[in-house]
Amino acid sequence: GEPEAYSESDLRGKTTKESNPLAKFVDKEKKLMEGLKNPPEKIRIYIRADSRASWERTFKAIEAANLAGVSDIVFGSIPAKNN
Repeated sequence: GEPEAYSESDLRGKTTKESNPLAKFVDKEKKLMEGLKNPPEKIRIYIRADSRASWERTFKAIEAANLAGVSDIVFGSIPAKNN
């Protein structure tokens, strides 16, 4: 689907799949994949961040995946840009 972006304030206090827009997005994408002619064996979330990313944002992404029923999460890091 189309990329979407959410700020921390969009997700603050949103602890159910119905109230959390990121969890809704993950759930929608998961259902699209499950509806494919040859669905993937497992739905996986990839989280990439650099050293400047806050742990709170990472936690919000993990929480949204959990709310949507996706437990396979892969972490990756990229070098921080020196701007």
